[in-house]
Amino acid sequence: MEWNINGLIHDNYEAFARRGPQDNDGHARYEINCAIMVLYGVPGSGKTRAVLEYCKRNPASLYFGFRGLTSEMALKRFTKQYPRVFETSCTDWQTFFAQLHLYARKKRPVILFDDPGERNDKPDFYESLQAFGNQMLQERLAMVVLTAEPWDKFPLHYFSEHVPCVTPSELARMLPKWTVEDVFRLFSVTDGIYALVQEAKGYGSFTEYLAGVCQNESHSVFLRLAPCWLEKAFRSPEAYNTLLYGMAGGKNRITELSAFSGYPKNKCEKYLGALIDAGLVRKEKEDGKRPDYYLDLSYLHAWYRYVFLSMGRMDKIPERIANYAEKTAVPDKLHKEVVRWMPQRMWILYHTEMLDTRPNCENIMVQGMRFDYVEKTSNETIFAIAKIQFADSDWDAIERAIESVTPFYEAKIILCSIHQFSRFYWKLNRTYENIRLIQLKSMD
Repeated sequence: MEWNINGLIHDNYEAFARRGPQDNDGHARYEINCAIMVLYGVPGSGKTRAVLEYCKRNPASLYFGFRGLTSEMALKRFTKQYPRVFETSCTDWQTFFAQLHLYARKKRPVILFDDPGERNDKPDFYESLQAFGNQMLQERLAMVVLTAEPWDKFPLHYFSEHVPCVTPSELARMLPKWTVEDVFRLFSVTDGIYALVQEAKGYGSFTEYLAGVCQNESHSVFLRLAPCWLEKAFRSPEAYNTLLYGMAGGKNRITELSAFSGYPKNKCEKYLGALIDAGLVRKEKEDGKRPDYYLDLSYLHAWYRYVFLSMGRMDKIPERIANYAEKTAVPDKLHKEVVRWMPQRMWILYHTEMLDTRPNCENIMVQGMRFDYVEKTSNETIFAIAKIQFADSDWDAIERAIESVTPFYEAKIILCSIHQFSRFYWKLNRTYENIRLIQLKSMD
C-alpha cells in the first residue's frame, strides 16, 4: 500500500537539513527554519503505526511513546529503552536532552515523541525540548516529530503537518477484489481513516463490510471509534453527544441546536467551539448570515445519525448506512475529491495554472444542471461535473447549460466519474480538444 507518512517525515527532514543559496549576508538558507514538527491526525488515522514504521526503516531514528505514562515514568522508561544513547541514567529532562544532543552529533536522526499531549504534566519536558530544538536548528543536526490529536496545543515553536487520509485509488489497491463503486462507497463513509479502511480487508464487498461491522458490536472499529474519539477529547463526552446527534439530524444553526438540546445559546456556542477544536465539527458562514455548524466527517454523520441510539438493535443499520452512502455521502465525497484534485491537475490537463479553487465557484446551477465547479476567467470558463455514472443522454443537458454561459469552444470541460465512461463519451473526448474524462483511479 502506497499510503504512509514515511515520505512526509523524510521530505520535511530533507528540507530542514538541506542548505540552499546564501542570503545577502552570506548565511546559508534553509527551506524549513524550525526543528520541531507536530504531526496532527484524528484518532484512528494511523499516526503511531506510521512513526514506528519510519523508525523500522531508519534505524538511527528514535521513538519515544508517552501513551499511558506520566512524565516521571516516561523519563525512566525512555533512558532504559536506548542504552546506546543514554550511557548514564537521567533524573531530569535537561539531562535527557543533553545526552540526545551527543547522539544527534553522531547520527543526525529524526526523534519521534508519540502522544505527548495525552497528559498535561510536562512543563519541564516542553521547556527542555524547546531548548533542544533551538540547538538543533542552529546546528542542523536532528529534527523532532511529535504526534498529536487535533485538539492538542504545545508551548513550543513548531510547524505542523497533517496525516493524509487513504485516497480512493490507494483504497482500490488495498481491496483489489472490490468493485470501484464499492471502494468509493467505503471511502465516502470512512473518510479514508486508516483504522476504518483496514477493517474492510476481511470483507468481499461494501454490503458485507456493513453487515459484518454492525454484527460485531464489541470489537468493530466502525462502531467504537466515534465514542473513543469523544472520550479522548472530553472529560464529559455525554454533554456533547446531544449537539452532535442534532447536527446529524439536520439542525445546523445555534438556535436549532439550543432548542433541541435545551442548552442556552452561549453554552451551545462554547461547546461548538470545543467540538471544532477537536476536529469533529466545522463552521460555515456566508457573508451577512449567521454561521451553520456541520459534522466535519461523513463517518461521524453516519455514526451519529444511525448508530448512536441503535446499539443492541443493529439489524436495519447496514441498509440505512448504505442508503446514506448512495444518496448523500458518495456525491458529497465525489464533489470534494474533484475540487481538491483540480488545482493539482489543471496544468497537466490544459496547461492552465490554477493555484486554488474558489468556494463561491462550487456547486453552481446552470440551466437546471448542477456543476461541481464553474470558474470564468478572462479568456475561458472552466466547467467540472462529477457523477457516479454518466448516461449518454446527460450530454445534451450539459452542453445546453455550458452554451448558455459561453461559446462551447471557449469552455474547458472536465467530466469525472466512478464508473467507466461509455464509447459515446470517449468519442466526444477524441472529437473535442476541450473535453477531459477523469475516472476515479486517475484522481491520486
